[in-house]
Amino acid sequence: MQSPYVQERLQALEVVDLKLCSILQEASQVVSTFSEIKKGNQQMKPQFNRHVSQLYTDLEFVSKELRQEIKYLDENMGKRLLPINNVNKKGIHQDDDKLKEQIEIMEHVLE
Repeated sequence: MQSPYVQERLQALEVVDLKLCSILQEASQVVSTFSEIKKGNQQMKPQFNRHVSQLYTDLEFVSKELRQEIKYLDENMGKRLLPINNVNKKGIHQDDDKLKEQIEIMEHVLE
């Protein structure tokens, strides 16, 4: 069983993780609505503005929370041991091809 401190850190990082997923969704919506505006659909401007605003709100939240987690880590450096599981190095770079594919699609949409 993990200590309450470790559980708090993991829960805080889970919230950040979920918010990062939200950021990706908002970024997708920004690109989608922007492409519609470029095609001449000016009715999408309010939605575009709303998505951009939410994207920046989420980015601000994540930035603040990650700074706080780094602060906690710095404060506890040398005082507390955090559990570190073995990292499976086989999974590194496994999504690079998919990321490149998505970037190519996004560039095509924005052209």
